[in-house]
Amino acid sequence: DYNRYSGVYSLGEVATSDTSYVGSYQNVADGILHYPLYFLLNQVFQDNDQSRRSMFVIENQVQENEKYFNDTTLCGIFLDNHDQDRFLNHTQNSVRIQNALVYLMFSDGIPIVYMGTEQNFTGNPNEKYGATDPWNREPLWKSGYNRSMWIYTYLAKLNQIRSLLKEQYNEEFFISHQQTMLIDNDTYVYKKGSLVIVVSNQSFNRTKKLLFDSTVVSNRWKDLLDNKIYEIDNNNALEIDSWQPKLLLPVSSSAPILSSCLAVLSFFIIIFFQYE
Repeated sequence: DYNRYSGVYSLGEVATSDTSYVGSYQNVADGILHYPLYFLLNQVFQDNDQSRRSMFVIENQVQENEKYFNDTTLCGIFLDNHDQDRFLNHTQNSVRIQNALVYLMFSDGIPIVYMGTEQNFTGNPNEKYGATDPWNREPLWKSGYNRSMWIYTYLAKLNQIRSLLKEQYNEEFFISHQQTMLIDNDTYVYKKGSLVIVVSNQSFNRTKKLLFDSTVVSNRWKDLLDNKIYEIDNNNALEIDSWQPKLLLPVSSSAPILSSCLAVLSFFIIIFFQYE
């Protein structure tokens, strides 16, 4: 009744990995914290080679989402929170962290970043259960609100790209559902709107080919993360040669976004020097 009469978006919490059970609560709330995905992301993007799971479990979860949720784009997705282990207690590999953050920010759902992740908070490594409550509730002010921490700047960059995608595509990007393009043990490639997202959970020693269908209108794609240009070959394939995450847009579509990025960057540089 509250959800029906309040007229505001509501987000519920059901802390279990059972997708069908969690999804059923979207019949009474607009969105639900996506605990099934949370558990999987922590298993997929961890440093332990023995217990790390393959990217197939994420793709399988995407299929489960479509089956049991009314609309996962309204759900909250997260890597950790005040009740669960610090995600960064499970990985300190910078590339793996980048991949996890890219998936968090550019998959179906509303990304929720737990306070302290941007400051590389890991809990208390000297305690047996130091990744969880109460050690995962560190006071943020002890970090000095460090805006030069690499995770802070990386999240800022991802958030800026999200904002610019909204400017160019309105809500279409955020309400579109991701579609798998390529999947293997350590790399997952999917399309969301006009954006192609590439995430991996470990390094690989071979070149991978991403096949595009015949409807692709551009042969040149730009990675919004590093500005590198990728070209589709005569077989309609694009080569991936590293496990760095990628956010690919057709060159014609990426031009306005890149121009906006430069404008925003210039703005921040000017403010920075004026402030100093």
